[in-house]
Order: sequence, then C-alpha cells, then structure tokens
Amino acid sequence: MSSSESSTGRKVSNWSAPNIITIVRILFAPAFIWLLLISQDSPSDPARWWAAALFVVGMATDGIDGFIARRYNLVTDLGKILDPIATSALLPLQALWGDWMNVVNIVLMGIALALTVVTGVMYLVEAWLHNRTTAASH
Repeated sequence: MSSSESSTGRKVSNWSAPNIITIVRILFAPAFIWLLLISQDSPSDPARWWAAALFVVGMATDGIDGFIARRYNLVTDLGKILDPIATSALLPLQALWGDWMNVVNIVLMGIALALTVVTGVMYLVEAWLHNRTTAASH
C-alpha cells in the first residue's frame, strides 16, 4: 500500500484538506516576509502585528492539518514533502544561520510550486479521464 492510500486501500487525493491547508500556509510566507519588511521597528506598527498574527495562524495550521491527515487517514506523499517546506518558509532561519538560508527557502518554495503545479495537472488529467470514461459507458 502506498502512503497515498488509506488503510482501506482507497487512493487519497493530493487535493485533500490537509494538503490545501499546507499550501495556504506556504503562501503565507511571502506575505509574512513582506509585512516584516514594510514594518517599522515600533511595537505599535500595524504591519508588525499583522505579521505576528499571520505567523501564529500559519504555525497553528501545521498542527491542524497534521491532525486532520492522521485522524481521517488522509496522509499523502505530497503532504509529507510540503509540510516541512511550509515550517521552513515561515521561520526566520536566515537570522540564525545567515543569508544562505534565503536561497534554501527559495529552492524549497520552487520545489513546492513545481509539485503543486504537477499534482494539479495530474488531478485535472485524472478528472478528465474519469469523465471521459463515465461518458463513454453511458
């Protein structure tokens, strides 16, 4: 049984709720970074507060999508790849380890984007084939 199949043997779609939550979390990263870049070094700056809120929501969704995936047996190979990319992109690791972490994050985001596009195309092809087969059988 592949990791994209449930314990009942049914194939789990890459477009499951946990994966969609993870993709949204990945999309939070550029907004989070942009908010930090435009914020002033002041505790009353709204951009700083929005960035903090986005970070908290992003981190909370990590636990939520993991819970949903395990609880409803929706674990996929895609989710296993995307999840660490989303924890990586939201953390300001360049502050700890230097600017080379920006390159790592860009590469990881590129991989996430490519996987998202590829799986999206695969999903559309599967749906088209399914609809074609269904129409031919009627």
